[in-house]
Amino acid sequence: MKKLLLLTLLGLLSSTLFANDEVFLQNSSSSIPPNFERGTLPIPEDTQALKNIRVLIFPHTLKNDWRHGVPDNATTFKIKSPDSVIITDNKISQKITDATITFKNKTIYATVGKKKISFNSPITFTAKRPILIERLGNETKSNSYYGKFKVGINESGLYIVNTIDMENYLLGVVPSESSASWPIESLKAQALAARSYALYHLLNTKTNKDWDVDDTARYQVYTGINHRKPSTDKAVNDTAGEVITYNGEVIVAFFHSYSGGYTDSAKNIFGSNEAPYCDISTEVFTRDHLRENLSKSSQWIVESRMVWKKSEIIKKLKERADTAQRFKNFDINGELSFNILTTNVNFDSARDFELIQGDNREEIYFRDFRAALGWSNFKGYHYYFEDETPTEVTIKGYGWGHHVGMSQWGAYMMSKYFDYKYDDIIKHYYHNIEITKI
Repeated sequence: MKKLLLLTLLGLLSSTLFANDEVFLQNSSSSIPPNFERGTLPIPEDTQALKNIRVLIFPHTLKNDWRHGVPDNATTFKIKSPDSVIITDNKISQKITDATITFKNKTIYATVGKKKISFNSPITFTAKRPILIERLGNETKSNSYYGKFKVGINESGLYIVNTIDMENYLLGVVPSESSASWPIESLKAQALAARSYALYHLLNTKTNKDWDVDDTARYQVYTGINHRKPSTDKAVNDTAGEVITYNGEVIVAFFHSYSGGYTDSAKNIFGSNEAPYCDISTEVFTRDHLRENLSKSSQWIVESRMVWKKSEIIKKLKERADTAQRFKNFDINGELSFNILTTNVNFDSARDFELIQGDNREEIYFRDFRAALGWSNFKGYHYYFEDETPTEVTIKGYGWGHHVGMSQWGAYMMSKYFDYKYDDIIKHYYHNIEITKI
């Protein structure tokens, strides 16, 4: 039984701003939900096939990825290795250290100095020591990796898949999804969620795919060895082999940065009944308490505001394919008002609302409105309207991410101020689950 009142008072008295602003630069990423048909998957008795995971590490295509930079030029990359590696296409093999990799048609070329070596696609190589994969025009965001590698050609150009032991993969995930300076119990909770999330995708991989996950926030962020720290290594090692299960099957362990005060259900946010273990959980700390732990530049994690021109809102609704027909009679330069019909539980945020312009009234759902205006323009799914003028409206929201599953800043606060251990954190955010060793 947690002595919440006493610990809350102690926490409020002792909470201070972080000394190292690196914590704020390394804001955790949300795990973006996959297209999943089942919320749990059975774990096979023979777990040997689960030992390794295949990670797409090149190219990155997200428009704005703070860990990986801008989208990659998929026509070329460089390999820089401290040791010789043997590149092979199963017909010819070539020992190299540094090489520039390009392609034309179905041929991959490795340029070493003035020598250009051709290979049939795909090629493979193994690195026992970390090698640098240098990304053209994005060199400062390049990372180093070890393990097995496959380089192929698809409709986008070159791609690289890194096959690595699951636990070693997590050594590159946990410091990329949390800050290594966070309390160890919060890092262990992140390791457990990350392992469960990865195992689910490994089990859910289509047989015709070359990879199980990519290394961005579409799944969870992986940066090879570049951000490994002793604390995050310890978090992975201390929870080795542990996953979160529901009725004996591994779950999709959704996580996000901060819920805004309450996590939400997978049904409300994703429209799925398949993840009953992700339901509403109340944060054990207040928003003000979290604010005390954030720098001024990071206060938007708790609360965000964005001023929108009403003309721009109508323009986006008229341009988007799934809303254009419904808003065809709205005038971009006409007056516009909002009428909230229903709200989301606990948040008082808009759920169903009307856009009104003269005789035109059109109802829209909160997820559809957010999609039309652009996911990146909202910190979370829970928002409402305030400070409305004839030409502008302020959209205000709490939290960062999709609000489902584990709140990463919540895990931080629970471990730092409320003495929660990692299993307590996991059981707070995922309902009716067990922690299973495989």
